[in-house]
Amino acid sequence: MGPTEERLILQSPRSPSEWDAYFDLRWRILRQPWGQPRGSERDSEDDSAFHLLLVDAAGNPIVLNARDNAVAFYRKRGYDIIGDAETLFGVIRHLRMAKIVAITAKQSEYLRS
Repeated sequence: MGPTEERLILQSPRSPSEWDAYFDLRWRILRQPWGQPRGSERDSEDDSAFHLLLVDAAGNPIVLNARDNAVAFYRKRGYDIIGDAETLFGVIRHLRMAKIVAITAKQSEYLRS
């Protein structure tokens, strides 16, 4: 693997501690920087939503919205700018970035009957 390639695994949180870590990360990345309280990272759709996280795999793109001041960080990790993203709160410019990763997971783990 080259310096910007990572092996990642896509999975649903499985244990109470993985769920706690999942929601904690969601709050720290998406809510805390804007002064939002804990609990604001959850909504009424969470119980019926399909939650996935990358935990440690290189074919399908991962797409994210990066703040202007974080673009260099993501570029060093193999992400490329693919366009503009939404401006948050009318002032915080974001760019859409993507990275190709291979997903190693059993399809049956992600299909609901």
